[in-house]
Amino acid sequence: MELRHLRYFVAAAEEGNISKAADRLNVAQSALSRRIQALEEELGFALFVRDRKRIRITPAGSYFFTECRRILNELAAMKRHAGEIAAEHSRKMIIALNPAAALSGQIMNVLTNFQAGFPDVDTELLTMPSLAQIAAIREGEVDAGFIHMPQEVSDLQSVEVISGRLMIAINLTHDLASKPELRLADFKEEPFLWVREPDVMFAHDLALKAFRAAGFDPHIVNRVSSFEASLALVSAGAGHSLTHSLASGHNANNVIFRTPEDFDISLPLVLAWKKVSPHPLVPSLIGQLK
Repeated sequence: MELRHLRYFVAAAEEGNISKAADRLNVAQSALSRRIQALEEELGFALFVRDRKRIRITPAGSYFFTECRRILNELAAMKRHAGEIAAEHSRKMIIALNPAAALSGQIMNVLTNFQAGFPDVDTELLTMPSLAQIAAIREGEVDAGFIHMPQEVSDLQSVEVISGRLMIAINLTHDLASKPELRLADFKEEPFLWVREPDVMFAHDLALKAFRAAGFDPHIVNRVSSFEASLALVSAGAGHSLTHSLASGHNANNVIFRTPEDFDISLPLVLAWKKVSPHPLVPSLIGQLK
C-alpha cells in the first residue's frame, strides 16, 4: 500500500466522482479506477458502491476515508515540521578538530574561508580527540570532524585532508638538530617525552615497533597530556617528543621537527561525517579542501 494510493482514494471520496477526482489529480480516469480497485483487493473489502454517474462510499470506506485523511494531514505536518528543523539546523554547524588539526595553519585557513562563505551560519569549533569525535558524530553532537581514523568506520564517510606522518620534535640546541641524516639508533640514549593524547596512542604503538626494530625501547622520562605540553618541554630542553607533521607548522620556540630515515609512520588526517543524513553544508566544507 503506497501513500499515493491513499491520496487517490481520498480525492475520489471527496469528489464523489472518479472523473472529477482524476482531473484533480491530473491522472487518467482509467488509471485511477484501477488503483482504487487494487486498493480494495489489498484491503479485502469494498470502499465504494459504483453506478454509472457517481460513486457512493461504503460504511467501511467512510471509516477508512476518515483515517486516511488524518494520516495524510499528520504526514504533511511532520514534513513541514521536519523541514523547519532542517532549516534551523542548517544555520548552525559544529565542527571538531583533534589536537593535531588544531595546530594546523592549513586547516585554520580552510575553516576561515568556509566561515567567510557562509556568514549567516553559526559555526562552532571544538577541540576533541579523534575517538571522542567518532562517537559525537554518530550521536549527532558534531556535524563534521578532523580526525585520525586508524581503521574504517562503517557508519561514517571520510575524505583525506592531509597525508601526515609522525615526526620527532628536537630542541634546536641539541646536536641531533643539525645532523644531516638521522636514524632511530641516534636516539638510543636520548630522553623522550611521551604524549598520552588518545589520538596518537595507536601511532605510538607503531612507533614502539619501529624503535624496537632499531634495537631499543625509547627512554621515556616524562608523560604529558598534549602536543602543546610536549613541545613546551622540548623547547625547554627536557627531551624529544613524537609529534604529528601538522605540528611542524606550529610556532614552537627552539624546536625543530625531523624524521629519521628509518622512521616512516603514516598518520593521515581526514574529515569525517555521518553517512546517513549528513549536515547540508558538509559538501561545501569538503569543497574548501580542494
